Amino acid sequence: MAVGSAAGAWRRKWDEAVINTTRRHLYLAGFMGTGKTVVGREVARRLGRPFIDLDEMIELIAHRRIADIFRVDGEERFRQLESHALRLAVVAPGSVIALGGGTPLQQANQSILAPTGYTVLLTGDWPTIWARVKDTIAERPMLAGATAGDRQAAAQQLWMARKPGYESMAQAVIETSGRTVADVADAVVERYIFLATVE
Repeated sequence: MAVGSAAGAWRRKWDEAVINTTRRHLYLAGFMGTGKTVVGREVARRLGRPFIDLDEMIELIAHRRIADIFRVDGEERFRQLESHALRLAVVAPGSVIALGGGTPLQQANQSILAPTGYTVLLTGDWPTIWARVKDTIAERPMLAGATAGDRQAAAQQLWMARKPGYESMAQAVIETSGRTVADVADAVVERYIFLATVE
């Protein structure tokens, strides 16, 4: 293939990728403490796209904190609100959306995520995750039933239980341990563009 033809083919592929990323969402998935929100805001800034934190959206819809929804109405009701919020979030194309820790593991949500965007999983090793969340762990609804002495073990057990589900639904995986927000954002943007070019 001539140089000019190769350049033209690459340009067309790049144009298609740009169209795909403006049409399809970027979903950030992962366990608590992997940086979904802080990285998502930075990625959205770089791409010039809207940013949506799904947990914040749920609280706006319900007019209550997530911890209060869990405490008063239970997890089942929370999951219903979560799916409702996700359906609202995907209406406008091309957003960067930070999912809740359990969002992509729910079957009802998987049927929304797959056709509307690319899911990038943010991961970390357990010591790093624990260092990030230990000071706020008592506020995490999924661990509300654990005693103070059992919270680390309960959190690690939840992390291990969720890992296979996360890995099975993600289209790309980014390690966050020992990396800055800017470094992780670079990696996320790179994978997002790559996923769009190979679609």
